[in-house]
Amino acid sequence: MIQSFVLEVPADTGVQNIAIPDISFLRGKFVTGIEAYCFETVPNFPNANSTTATAAQLKNIFLQLYIKDPTNSAQEDLGIYVRNIAMIDLLNVAGTAAPFRYEQYELDNLYIQWDKCAFIFGTAPNNNTAFTIAMNIYYSSSPTRKIGEIAGVMDNSIIDWLVSKVSMLEAYIKKLTSGK
Repeated sequence: MIQSFVLEVPADTGVQNIAIPDISFLRGKFVTGIEAYCFETVPNFPNANSTTATAAQLKNIFLQLYIKDPTNSAQEDLGIYVRNIAMIDLLNVAGTAAPFRYEQYELDNLYIQWDKCAFIFGTAPNNNTAFTIAMNIYYSSSPTRKIGEIAGVMDNSIIDWLVSKVSMLEAYIKKLTSGK
């Protein structure tokens, strides 16, 4: 399934990052892919109040995702941040001036807590008009993995392995610092 998402960057904002609000429709869903759009390919995205960001603007924007364990609803659940996903890398629609991927940016059913995610700007935008960051987010309602497990690591998905190792490390550090 697919859900469109737009976030307007106000004119003369001058901020280094913009938090992504909670996307209630995607709460409890598992993200399988993300794609971005730019002015050169889709100038006016539906439900947007301003034109879509240009390819040059997307080169300066990075996506930060917060991935969480869906089985642990405890307050102490520590997720992991995946930082600096270049928005320009999420383009998969060919345009005249915009680079693009030949395939969708795939994620292996990640449980993302959207209200802890953000768009980070390499340098604060120097825009005198507002622009829109536009994405399509592909998701599933079930956590079934698309790829089989091989020797404890998901094939073509090192992020799964990293998430599990970081979670284990966080638990170990927490245990050490609590004196137990």
